[in-house]
This record gives sequence, C-alpha cells and structure tokens, in this order.
Amino acid sequence: MSNTSEVFPKSKIFMPTAFSPDNNFINEQFGPKGIFIRKYEFEIFSRWGEKLFETNNCLENRDGKYKGEICQEGVYLYILKALGSDNKHYILNGTFTLLK
Repeated sequence: MSNTSEVFPKSKIFMPTAFSPDNNFINEQFGPKGIFIRKYEFEIFSRWGEKLFETNNCLENRDGKYKGEICQEGVYLYILKALGSDNKHYILNGTFTLLK
C-alpha cells in the first residue's frame, strides 16, 4: 500500500491597466503576468472591435504596434482565457490605456 499525494500550486493572473511604448525602456509592453498557467489565449481589440493582436504564447507581449505602426494613444480592450495548473479556468476581459 502506498500513500501518494498531488499538489497543484494555486494559479494567479494579473492584468496591468496601462503601458507606454515610448522607447524609454519602462513599461514598453503590455500583457498579463501570471504563474502556474497551463494554457493561454490572449486577444487585444480596438474600441471598434478590430482584432489587433492575438497569441497563445504566454511569453509574447504586445508592443503597441499594428501593421508596423504604433497605435494611437487611447483605450483598448482585451480578452484573456487561461487554464491554471490547478485546473481553474480564468476568463478576464477589460480595458487598458496605451499612453505615449
């Protein structure tokens, strides 16, 4: 007889509310920060619903460009769907501000 146990660390996700891709090396990219995330889908939209960015790679963040050009300063929308290593599903959506 054997006693076994599985421990699933608690997943956590944080979404910033702003970023400034102005080449000063401070807060240059936008993306969620998290630990113990197994799967990940992240999308960013303009205020008119145009998809500007999407990724399944949790190490890939948004640099503020669309089709090679820096986006306008303003408010943008995001949707994040993630599965934690603790099998908890996360669906986060909201807005963030791009500052210049």
